[in-house]
Amino acid sequence: MIISKLHPYSEVDNLGQKYKYYVVQNFEFGNKQQFEELKEFAENNLDNDYNKFEGYAVGFYKESSRAPIDFKQTESDLILWHGSDLIYSFEWQNGKFLNYYEYKDGKIVSK
Repeated sequence: MIISKLHPYSEVDNLGQKYKYYVVQNFEFGNKQQFEELKEFAENNLDNDYNKFEGYAVGFYKESSRAPIDFKQTESDLILWHGSDLIYSFEWQNGKFLNYYEYKDGKIVSK
């Protein structure tokens, strides 16, 4: 499994919430070891000031034709266009871990 930054890599919305995006190569649904690696990666790559944001989320997308490893879209709202490729999001609120969500085909399958 290879994790790379997805462009746009991060953004802060008008509500003061920060989002970071990554694309994952060779992802396998249901692989617990990969889940643990993604969780550890998210925790180890938090911004130093993540606790200053009301909401902070790290999203992982599987590599696909819509979210390729060399994706260069500059319109940040188009990241939602790739919703069916979202596999995990990890979320913090005011510096405290809130929850994680697992997705498949654009729908939450567990939290």
